[in-house]
Amino acid sequence: MSDAQHPGAFLQDCLASDLQTVLAATINHRTSLKSPPKALPDYLDTLEKQGLEGSVARLRREFRLD
Repeated sequence: MSDAQHPGAFLQDCLASDLQTVLAATINHRTSLKSPPKALPDYLDTLEKQGLEGSVARLRREFRLD
């Protein structure tokens, strides 16, 4: 049994262990949003407001948005 983990820490672990899968999942989820659709910077802003600052900073670097 594993310990509970903060979502930000979980996402950081995922980014460290399988970056390409996380990047693909980020794009897939963002493009699934239809009402309203969200541009990638807006999507990342939403994640940041939900407390995922560290993960979003990494995603911005990976997507070359910083």
